[in-house]
Amino acid sequence: MKRRIAIVTGVSRKKGIGKAVCLELARRGCDVFFTYWREYDKQMPWGVHNDEPELIEKELKTFGIKCEKLEIDLSKENSVET
Repeated sequence: MKRRIAIVTGVSRKKGIGKAVCLELARRGCDVFFTYWREYDKQMPWGVHNDEPELIEKELKTFGIKCEKLEIDLSKENSVET
C-alpha cells in the first residue's frame, strides 16, 4: 500500500497549530512535507527561534516517517519556481 503524503503550511514554531497537525499525521504513519516562513513569525509577538523548523523535522522523523521541509514565503505569487 502506498503511503500518504501530507503538505502542511505554516510550521515554523514548536508551539503552534501547524506542528500539532504534523505530529498527528506522523503518529498515523503519514509522510509530511511542511513549509515555514521565519520572517513572518519574527515579526509576531510570539517570535520564533531559528532552529525550530529543524527541531520539528527531527521530532517528526522519530515516528518512522519521511519528512521534508522548505522555507518559503507563500504570500508571493512566484515564490515557487516550476
